[in-house]
Amino acid sequence: MFSRTALQVLGAVLYFSCEQGTVVHANKCPNPLLQAAPVEVTTSGPVSQIQWMGGTDKVIYALDPTGYVYRSSNRGADWVTESTKFKGIGEIQHQEYNAYGIRAFFAHAERPEQILFLGKPAGSEIPCWTTLDMGATYAQPCGYEERGEPCCELPGGPVSRQMAYPSMQLHPTQPNWILATVYRDSCFKAGDLCAQDLFVSHDFSQTWTNLTANAQGRIVSFHMARWSLGAIDDDDEYSILATVFRSHDHVRAHQRGLWDKHVDLIRTQDFFKSSDEEVVPCGNAAAYVGTDLYVAVTVDCDKTTGPSTDMSGVQLLVSTNGGTTFHPVCFPVYITDKSYTFLDAKDETTFIWVDHDEEERMEAQVPAGNMYTSDPTMELFSLSMRRMYKERAYVDFERVHAIPGTFIANQLNEKVLYAPDDPQLGIAYDDFIETKISFNNGAHWQDLVAPTTDSLGEPTCAKEGCRLHLHGPSSWSRWLDAGWFPAFYSHDNAPGLILATGSVSEFLEKSPDKVNTYLSRDGGQTWAEIRKGAHAYEFGDHGGVIIMARHASSGPTKEVFYSLDEGLCWMGPIELSSSMFVHNIRVEPESKGKEFILHGARTVVDSSEKEEEVKESDQGAMVVLDFSKLLSANDFPNCKQGDYEFWTPSNHHCLLGKNITMERRKRLSRCYNGQDYERNVGTLEHCDCSYMADVACEYGFERYDDSFLCQPIPEFNVSQCPELIGRKYNPFGDRLVSEDSCNHPEDVLRSEDNKDGKKIAKSGSSRGLSGGMIFFIVVLVLAAACASCWVAYTKLGLGDQVPPEWKEKATEYYGHVEVLWGQLMEKLNFQHLRSERMNEYFEPLNAAADEFDANEEEASETSAL
Repeated sequence: MFSRTALQVLGAVLYFSCEQGTVVHANKCPNPLLQAAPVEVTTSGPVSQIQWMGGTDKVIYALDPTGYVYRSSNRGADWVTESTKFKGIGEIQHQEYNAYGIRAFFAHAERPEQILFLGKPAGSEIPCWTTLDMGATYAQPCGYEERGEPCCELPGGPVSRQMAYPSMQLHPTQPNWILATVYRDSCFKAGDLCAQDLFVSHDFSQTWTNLTANAQGRIVSFHMARWSLGAIDDDDEYSILATVFRSHDHVRAHQRGLWDKHVDLIRTQDFFKSSDEEVVPCGNAAAYVGTDLYVAVTVDCDKTTGPSTDMSGVQLLVSTNGGTTFHPVCFPVYITDKSYTFLDAKDETTFIWVDHDEEERMEAQVPAGNMYTSDPTMELFSLSMRRMYKERAYVDFERVHAIPGTFIANQLNEKVLYAPDDPQLGIAYDDFIETKISFNNGAHWQDLVAPTTDSLGEPTCAKEGCRLHLHGPSSWSRWLDAGWFPAFYSHDNAPGLILATGSVSEFLEKSPDKVNTYLSRDGGQTWAEIRKGAHAYEFGDHGGVIIMARHASSGPTKEVFYSLDEGLCWMGPIELSSSMFVHNIRVEPESKGKEFILHGARTVVDSSEKEEEVKESDQGAMVVLDFSKLLSANDFPNCKQGDYEFWTPSNHHCLLGKNITMERRKRLSRCYNGQDYERNVGTLEHCDCSYMADVACEYGFERYDDSFLCQPIPEFNVSQCPELIGRKYNPFGDRLVSEDSCNHPEDVLRSEDNKDGKKIAKSGSSRGLSGGMIFFIVVLVLAAACASCWVAYTKLGLGDQVPPEWKEKATEYYGHVEVLWGQLMEKLNFQHLRSERMNEYFEPLNAAADEFDANEEEASETSAL
């Protein structure tokens, strides 16, 4: 009746219509014969730290909570217990929290063969060990009788070396130099003055110099200190920034947790031997964001009157010229006593999350704050998102790496403000989390496009309002607690790919039986469910290899699945010798390698209850999967030039005013990119500006849910920001998105010549069919297609006639159509604009913080004040 070609064409059309979201699993995929078995290692506890030591990435260190250290010198093929080489470590006990063993280790970024190990107290001074040759030899603690030379010692007095770990920072270019802030012994004696000393080591923790003593009485106590080379001092490796007290009385009067006007930010270039330079008086905390220096300064800086601790609030200053001059950072309203989290600043835009303390009780209680984005001057910040979710110091906000201007964030829906407050249990705030994505540096946020079918080909949530929501860093931070799920994840060397756990629902689900695993291969524009349940995941081979295994939150597993075609086909399972609870999957930091490490806990059967339950045991497990050994080179050779294609991450639209093409491996070319693969960047074309894609709201304006035009924030007063005095300011509230380079911005930015938005493309402004008529026709056509799909695709079995490469193209084209459909719906919703906003407003903040405690390796991305 039909030719084979006709059946294939008809099947492809129906596949395009109704099976675009279905993922092919192992029973339908080619399943090559494994050439080797995984390497499995039992550890004394679940591994808590894994680090590839740079260079060739052959040497890997792992640490578990019991204090055992493990080392591999051949990318994980073999492991040895390194703890026996640490002399004086004491007898390590097989329990989760013991007094012996290694607590943490640190390697220098520029010289990874240099590693510092910190031990547990062991009832005496905290020991340390160092290696200068990546573990071939170790320097032992100086207090160990048979230590030899050189040896390792931590700074501080005999009491502080037992009671507290120093806050340490390695120098960015001098591998042997270390700064350490240490509590004095008096801090551990009741009623005594508690101050901190600053030490420096020039020989990698063999000897230390007390910089408080160097200051010869000018400094009484240090609060924070850091190297400033590479941030504000590009050529002075001796430069140090520090916040200090200069009087014993001021140290005594200080109340922990409050800002203090007697703390100053200073700088030295000779380790405080001569006079130091006062950079910012009353500067309490400082953070480098890229090359910009942000400083929190007390509003009241009159040191001659009033109490030492400042209750009037703080002000944020920024320097963009190496600390020579500082300017106030302006938020849309005057805000006192606030805390800040710097979320991202890799490019020319800084994102700051601000914790508000509203007068309204419900607003004040929710674990959320407002996120602001900078203008090009880094002085004026516009409101980007209200009620951005934060838990345990983790804000649910992440950049989609390698895709310009794209970010994913979680927000508390405004319904949380009206939720009933249980006197005993309170409010389950995380019942109101929803996920948003921005493709223009946070200027506009929108819902994720939910897949219409799940990984089994069944329809997803049919309820009105169901959307795709994803777990973020706050979920991942719950480590081993209820609600612990892997966060949305991308990598610079796997452009376009995003892995995540979440749910298609009204709000984000946190029950393990309702959380599934999702993949996007176009930078978050379209998504597919790839497996039921929460899974741990990782990219390797520049995104050419993806692996996943059931995450511990969903129970134990002994199966690992992998894909070599960006999630189109999932092969496996790779069987493990025994079940384990998988906590995470790791690969070397650049995601170029093909060696993956799963780590977690072994299983144990708990028979104490009526029904036996499989739980995590005290023993840990590491499993190494080396795909260069697991799969035959004949089945998966290295890629050739013909295996690559150019694609645009924006589905033929523009990101930050540019249409960029880049190289990626063809989805059906099952080959390895290889460790040395360098991705080619294709063409870059500038696009004409559009209001939704390229316009951000000016300082004092914001977009509301029911409008795409920037509108004033109520009660906003331009005079509140001194930086606006004498500056050209657009009273219509429009500015070009930071880093945007679209053509003809004057066509879309409202101004005196474009007051009513005549040049702004609005829904319904083009000639042709009305929005309502287009909507009716599209729905009618899709309804007919789906009816045909159900009859022909399910009853006639036409899906089996579609070649895999046709399915791939159909999936790709469906993604384009789905994006256009979302844009059509968005434009139809913009037909009726409101000039009045909802009843929501800012209130003064009162969230004081007394210390800056940023992860040094991530100071340019996420830090807090």
